[in-house]
Amino acid sequence: MIIGTAGHIDHGKTTLVRALTGVDTDRLPEEKRRGITIELGFAPLMLEGIGTVGIVDVPGHEAFVRTMVAGATGIDVALLVIAADEGVMPQTREHLAILTLLGTRAGVVALTKCDLVDEDWLALVTADVAESLRGTALESAPIIRTSATRASGLDELRAALGMAIRALPARDALDTFRMPVDRSFSVRGTGTVVTGTVWQGTVTGGDTVVVQPKGKQVRVRSVQSHGSDVARAVPGSRTALALTGIDVVDLGRGSWVCGDPRWPVTTRMRAEVAMLDEADGSACTSERRTSVPVSSPAVASCSPVITARRGSSSRNRCWPGRGTGSCCAERRRPQRSVVASSSTRCHPDGALPSGNDRPIRKPR
Repeated sequence: MIIGTAGHIDHGKTTLVRALTGVDTDRLPEEKRRGITIELGFAPLMLEGIGTVGIVDVPGHEAFVRTMVAGATGIDVALLVIAADEGVMPQTREHLAILTLLGTRAGVVALTKCDLVDEDWLALVTADVAESLRGTALESAPIIRTSATRASGLDELRAALGMAIRALPARDALDTFRMPVDRSFSVRGTGTVVTGTVWQGTVTGGDTVVVQPKGKQVRVRSVQSHGSDVARAVPGSRTALALTGIDVVDLGRGSWVCGDPRWPVTTRMRAEVAMLDEADGSACTSERRTSVPVSSPAVASCSPVITARRGSSSRNRCWPGRGTGSCCAERRRPQRSVVASSSTRCHPDGALPSGNDRPIRKPR
């Protein structure tokens, strides 16, 4: 299982992760110099009765929202961090909207820096947070008061995270192995290494896998999870794979490691489109061109065709805060193709699981 942080900049996400795990997820010199999170950070968390789960720490600055989306995609439990001295801020709302759009299944809210405010202020902030959660994916999430610097509330927070994880169904270990790559690098004596969160299936050392969209078959030399060698990687685990037969420049964030060479790569996608309440008053229509990010390194410029609407009375339009529409996009000459959209999990037969399932192309 994977826990992902969310929240406004300087609300204490990285400090809280360090207090929970003992790991400083800010590893880049630029992050140390500026005192902010720029890239995704990872740490293992031991929970009683569950074992080791992974934490993905995301940036809170508005300039790095795409990196936040990359980290939040595929998490099981959200850890929304809100500073008690500031309360709900712009990126709090933005991250909360992203979690809702991604279909996050469970979450916990951590009120940090509670040692800096009095009880009356805490009560006001707690009520405001509860009101902000209404109608979102974290509407029923518990709100835990913490102070990372004084190590208060951490046991209660661990217990709440454990309860949220236990309530979730396990991921499918019998399905075809799939792992989106979020980092790739070279290690002397090992070769190319990729890291990511296993979405489904398992992989062991010696297995042959395919790196998409290159379609290149490679061999898994070894498997690690949270810095330790393991016999196999299981769904929901943070995993590092040492690969032979591919150079580090041939893959990166946006690539996928798949267990079946027949897994289809497509230049088309179908997505549910929803405009947030904060969007400008204009509608998204089939006549307006837009840019649809289909993979972190690749952006497809297309004209969306809205084919279905819910909660909107205007045909071929999706208005802010008024239902959703579904659109199709195609890149005719892609630099990179797509294995799956970032917010959906595809079935092994190539069908999209959300909405009316329509097969893209079945493996042959």
